[in-house]
Amino acid sequence: MTVVDALPALPYGQRHLPRALNAAIVTDSTNAFCGRGEGLAARLEALGYTDVRVHRAGIADWVNARLPLE
Repeated sequence: MTVVDALPALPYGQRHLPRALNAAIVTDSTNAFCGRGEGLAARLEALGYTDVRVHRAGIADWVNARLPLE
């Protein structure tokens, strides 16, 4: 399980849950035309997350670039 801490950097640096991450969230989906990544990013931003990014090219781009998968 990954816990994403939504606290700004200063409070996170003072205390946080064990193994919690304070990092950008990158959403992904099938390809540039899917739209799911953008939709998820919009929902996360509506919930108050501020460092949300979208990998618009999707996993298809990742596979084509022969990058590692799990």
